Amino acid sequence: MNAVHPLQDLAPFDLRSVHLPATGRLEPGKRISRNIRLVQLLEVGGMGKVWLAYHAGLDTHVAVKFMSEQSASDPAVVARFEREAKLAARIKSPHVVQTLDYATTTDGIPFIVMELLEGQDLAARLESLPKLSLEDTSGVLIQICRALAKAHALGIVHRDIKPENIYVSESDGELFVKVLDFGIARDEARPASITSSDVTVGTPSFMSPEQLFRPKEVDHRSDLWSTAVLVYHCLTGKLPFEGDSYASICVTIHGGKFPAPSTVGANLPAALDAWFEKALRPEPDERFQSATEMADAYLALLDKAGLLPCWAVPRRRKSDPPGYSTDAFRLSETPTLRSRAHRGKVAVVAATGVALTAGAVLCYRSQALAIRPTSLFAPHLDPESEIAMPVIEPSPSISWQPPSTATALAEPEHELPRGRRVAEKAMVRKAESQRPP
Repeated sequence: MNAVHPLQDLAPFDLRSVHLPATGRLEPGKRISRNIRLVQLLEVGGMGKVWLAYHAGLDTHVAVKFMSEQSASDPAVVARFEREAKLAARIKSPHVVQTLDYATTTDGIPFIVMELLEGQDLAARLESLPKLSLEDTSGVLIQICRALAKAHALGIVHRDIKPENIYVSESDGELFVKVLDFGIARDEARPASITSSDVTVGTPSFMSPEQLFRPKEVDHRSDLWSTAVLVYHCLTGKLPFEGDSYASICVTIHGGKFPAPSTVGANLPAALDAWFEKALRPEPDERFQSATEMADAYLALLDKAGLLPCWAVPRRRKSDPPGYSTDAFRLSETPTLRSRAHRGKVAVVAATGVALTAGAVLCYRSQALAIRPTSLFAPHLDPESEIAMPVIEPSPSISWQPPSTATALAEPEHELPRGRRVAEKAMVRKAESQRPP
């Protein structure tokens, strides 16, 4: 799929504004830069348009996001648009859409060149499927948490996690997730950021209590709260906090009460109720404090319920941090939820195979010992033969007497394996050479 392009394979780019020739009206075939030609209009939104384009320099199709002319007349909106490109470019994660370039036409219309994604946003998917399976939802959560962990480590708070900003593509039955739209993200490392900290921004149903009532207190834990709402929505097909108006939604969120997901969604383990209870606490200090902690706690509850995905393995080594090592995106193997009973059957089959193999080896070894002479230099005598072992009289003048070559090779050579004959001859030659003069 085109949704995953190795960042290291892309040419270096400069995010500073570059004035290009006037483009006039946007239309198919229009060249907006030396390498980029527009192909087809993909989407029209309130803030601008998204076009499919061909990048001749990279020999691939890309997505180009243009601001609307009306939005481009507002310096604050333009600055926020440019900042979106720069913040997204800083986050090196396969689960964040890649920004390839940023430029401004001589008409004053900024645009962002991004990787082309094939698939649909999560909101569109939930319209066709009211809810996702526990398996798919687990993959979505883990991948979002990976993206947020990278962003939060850089001091970037997304502030608008919702289904419309989560893009999903499917390959071999698996969902691959990309986080989009850092347009209203806040850079905690820069207090005087373009998005004012005392302005309420976001989508009400997915906005944390501090976003609604205490905007200046918003930090990375607000993204975790919104992610929990999204997971609730994926599992149950409903929102934990609903209302008929913006005000009623705010009141519900402020109250912090919501139906337990196990009572709303069929076949959901009751163990997940505790996870949502903590993730959606009104006070940030009472929630999960990091995306990694949030993901590990979710997987731990699934593990306890016997529903841990096969791509999630508890870390066993003492040097590893506590939690789970996940590889949710192995496209060669479809991740499935394995019950404890199933994993027990697999373990029994594996143990049986090991036991049979060990038994075969022991049987082979016992047979080999049965036909092996007790000593390499001892003659091999037939038990029914009348030939008796020669008696050697001790001599006081001789302290050591090796057997003769004739005795050592008394066994017919054609009855011995070739490897053993060679070994015996070598040992006899060594013995002859060591005989005292």
